[in-house]
Amino acid sequence: VVAPPRAGARTLPVELVKALLLAGASADFTFRNKKDILKYTFGRAGTAANGLDKRYGMGMLNVAASEQILTSEDSMTGFDYVSGIDDTATRKTGRYALSPLHDGRLTVSLVWLLQLHATKSGELEAHLVNYDLCIVETGEQDTVIAESVGADDTTENLRIDLQAGHHYELRLMSPAADSHSWPYALAWRYQRSE
Repeated sequence: VVAPPRAGARTLPVELVKALLLAGASADFTFRNKKDILKYTFGRAGTAANGLDKRYGMGMLNVAASEQILTSEDSMTGFDYVSGIDDTATRKTGRYALSPLHDGRLTVSLVWLLQLHATKSGELEAHLVNYDLCIVETGEQDTVIAESVGADDTTENLRIDLQAGHHYELRLMSPAADSHSWPYALAWRYQRSE
């Protein structure tokens, strides 16, 4: 997938850069002993419902992993930049199919920006578009296995273990109230279990 440049720019959209950095972040803290680990993470007890560390979120910046997302030809690791969801359904949906060949951990980041509008007085007013993100195990009956929903931020993030031989779908949704199309970036990285 190639991210289109904005208005003659020769750089990646800021939404995509942020999504790549978040999805590439390392959640594996490698320290010499347990005492050092406890300073930085709470282990499984410190994992939030969306799979992120309660203290450090996505983890430590890993630019090499973020670059790998940009260059990967594997469908289990990749990115997309979309100028907006244009659908007439009740909830507008973007869908990305994933079928892992090996057990592993999936990290996903969805990023968008605030909409800024000039008011009659010339000041800027911000509007927050609300996107939600979920991972669905597909089959005879679709089952949501993880979700990141909220109305007070411009990112949704997930980290979850997936099983080989199962079929999944990343789904991002915008409520019908946000009937206009708005750009977003999605980046995902799959790390095989060892």
